[in-house]
Amino acid sequence: MKAPRFKAFDVPHGRLSRRSNVLHLLHIHGSAASGEETMAVTSKIRRQGGALVMTIPPALLKLLHVDAGDHMSLEVQDGQLIARPASSATKRYTLAELLEGSESIAELTAETAWARDGGPMGSELT
Repeated sequence: MKAPRFKAFDVPHGRLSRRSNVLHLLHIHGSAASGEETMAVTSKIRRQGGALVMTIPPALLKLLHVDAGDHMSLEVQDGQLIARPASSATKRYTLAELLEGSESIAELTAETAWARDGGPMGSELT
């Protein structure tokens, strides 16, 4: 079962108070396998060491099928913080896939033959 993708933290009226470091997230949307679900929460941004940390409630983690140690991709788009579970697998390509649509090796070899022909022209080491 594919993990649901996290749609957005909608922050249309969200404000970060410099005094309290609290960001009020008005709506958080998650797309679960059973359909759309919406959850409204408030999360506090706090300082931990040299970083700022925002706590994600356990119910939201369960909705997204993520746990501690999982990677999330974050982006800001139109005033919204968008968080998605990051894909953990790196796509591996075959040599045929990498060369698909490229010039043939014979053409590339012919075009660069001049660089391999002939001897040294200056004070190159041989």
